[in-house]
Amino acid sequence: MKESNTSIIIPVYNEEEIIGSLVRSINSAFPDSEVIVINDGSTDDTARELSKSDAIILNHEFNRGYGASLKTGARAATRDYVLFCDGDGQHSVEDVRKLIKECDGYDLVIGARNSDSYQPFLRRPGKFIMDKYAEFLAGTKILDLNSGLRIFKRDTLMRYLHIMPDGFSFSTTSTLTIIKCNLKYKYIPITVQKRIGKSSVRQLKHGPHTLLLMLRLAVLF
Repeated sequence: MKESNTSIIIPVYNEEEIIGSLVRSINSAFPDSEVIVINDGSTDDTARELSKSDAIILNHEFNRGYGASLKTGARAATRDYVLFCDGDGQHSVEDVRKLIKECDGYDLVIGARNSDSYQPFLRRPGKFIMDKYAEFLAGTKILDLNSGLRIFKRDTLMRYLHIMPDGFSFSTTSTLTIIKCNLKYKYIPITVQKRIGKSSVRQLKHGPHTLLLMLRLAVLF
């Protein structure tokens, strides 16, 4: 697919260390794409770093959540496909390009993290439990439940945007929604690097909530 048909959405919260160079690299690599950055109420110098870029900047007055940022970006997007890319330096330009090239004819293409990808050791048990639980609910193998690098057909995404959560469970919920609705999706292998800066994800806080959301979604469909 042509890169000009893609809106690249980058959610950001307190990523002053990496966001300036990340957005510049995305703008340089995809000059024909629409690049939208959502500054989700950052309290550091993220806004100042973003002011140096040529991207479209949308600001939340306070921190509303990862999913809320993605929804703001999706609603503002004007292209046929919407690609979500985390703003912490984990994803490479090459992997972004791979997903854009492979999305024709699919409602969702997920960047599935391969064995060479960085993953914090302490998160592995929780991720294993969540993956197996999601596969039980979905009735199928899921190669990557909550990858932050994914591209949607925008029309499809907008049909289901109202049921997506405002928090970190957006990726998980959107994966299960596409699967349970029997829509067309596929996985593309990607390699994720160690993030720059400190993550705001807390497994003990967000994990149980995500499990409950998945159960509710399975009942809904």
